[in-house]
Amino acid sequence: MKNRIDSLDWLRGLLAVSILLYHIISWETGKLGSSSFLGKLGVYGVSMFFVLSGLSMALVYSHYIKDVRTSVFFFIRRIVRIWPLMWFAVFSSVFIAFLAGNRYPISKIVLNITTLFGFVNHSASTINTGAWSIGNEMVYYSLTPFILILYNWRKWCGNIVLLASVVLAVYFSGYAMDSSSSLGAQWGIYKNPFNNFFLYCAGIALYYNFSEVKKELWVMYILATALSLFIFYPISGDQIFMVTGVGRVVFSVLSVIIVYGFYKMPFEFNNVLGKALSHLGTITYGVYLLHPLVYGVLLVISKRFRVILHPAVMVFAVLALTIILALIVYHLYELKFIQIGKRLTQRTPQFENR
Repeated sequence: MKNRIDSLDWLRGLLAVSILLYHIISWETGKLGSSSFLGKLGVYGVSMFFVLSGLSMALVYSHYIKDVRTSVFFFIRRIVRIWPLMWFAVFSSVFIAFLAGNRYPISKIVLNITTLFGFVNHSASTINTGAWSIGNEMVYYSLTPFILILYNWRKWCGNIVLLASVVLAVYFSGYAMDSSSSLGAQWGIYKNPFNNFFLYCAGIALYYNFSEVKKELWVMYILATALSLFIFYPISGDQIFMVTGVGRVVFSVLSVIIVYGFYKMPFEFNNVLGKALSHLGTITYGVYLLHPLVYGVLLVISKRFRVILHPAVMVFAVLALTIILALIVYHLYELKFIQIGKRLTQRTPQFENR
């Protein structure tokens, strides 16, 4: 049986690169607003990752999680997939900070290496840029067995969970967050796991409600329309307008449709580009979590040798070095823990999609 859905890996890879570009360009040239394509992806690239994550968990574990035992096995597999790279990223950042004469509190290090910050202190800043979303994911994983069991029992029960998560999202976008203030000023509220929970639930719902839908050409027209609207939808100013009011509805719906379009894409690319994107999809976690480290090291080196890198050179260097580092770390480090997780759990899902 085919082990992965290639088109979902393509989307993962493209999103990881887009978030990398968003971060590096904004750090080099200044904050990107909501009117730019990268400015939109800076927020909703992560949102699409949440949708992808929910869809992936449903694809892999919908027929696997049946009881307490299999739920525990699921948690073990998620922990050994997430924690090792977090350890690598956190301790690398702590070491670099130490060399610069800075210290992180032990409590903060513990919360980061255990990803417990998603449960107990989500509003606090994480050691690694972007790690807040990993904390959110861990909260979602803790709820996944319950959601999948509900869907397997009665589809409408699972869809009620989706509806409840949408109600929570409406509360955050309409009441908890103020569109007259900036997103940066309300970042702690935005990072609340239950603000984005509906995206993860939407991914699970895509599987349970549309898994039997055939992959046909009309899906590509829907995907093209959604991508066009995502790019050209008229919005400007601070990114707060994308996560509150009408903007939240529009970009959230488009994000789910884009993931659906890649999920049901009716053809495959077996050429060099397709294979490259597939490989990029497998190391997405590393690309996402390690690029701030690569950027930081390059900044230290450039200052040490008094070399000023042009922003375009910096972007290219960070992209290339991050992909190389992510490949090395994945094959020499992450895979070992993935294999340990499989040995610790007896039952094996039919295919792995993340």
